[in-house]
Amino acid sequence: MNKNTLSSPFALFDTLAHLKETTDAHTIKPAYQPEFLLTINFLYSYRGSEATFNAYRRELERLLHWSWSIRHQSILTLKREDMEMFVQFCQKPPARWIGVKNCSRFINKMGKREPNPEWRPFVVNPRMK
Repeated sequence: MNKNTLSSPFALFDTLAHLKETTDAHTIKPAYQPEFLLTINFLYSYRGSEATFNAYRRELERLLHWSWSIRHQSILTLKREDMEMFVQFCQKPPARWIGVKNCSRFINKMGKREPNPEWRPFVVNPRMK
């Protein structure tokens, strides 16, 4: 599969204030539900440090999407070689995974929190291209 034709991932994890209420707001394959919930609990454990929470959330979203949509496997089965491939992937992600502006991960739509379709896992400043 050509990595430039992959669809754009959707945001998995909302802000810390809304993290617990978005656990069922996504369509996650049933096989990946346990690790998705484990990741939410891991992130929630960093509620005392917003900067750490945000950094871990960013990297975990990237890792989960890469593992699920590129490797088609659970993160629980990843090996060292897979992690090396993930790092290489992050150095040159597919164009559809890159935004040109920071967007919130979730938006309010009809009183509900939903993934923002403009959000991308990677952001590049167009002036720095």
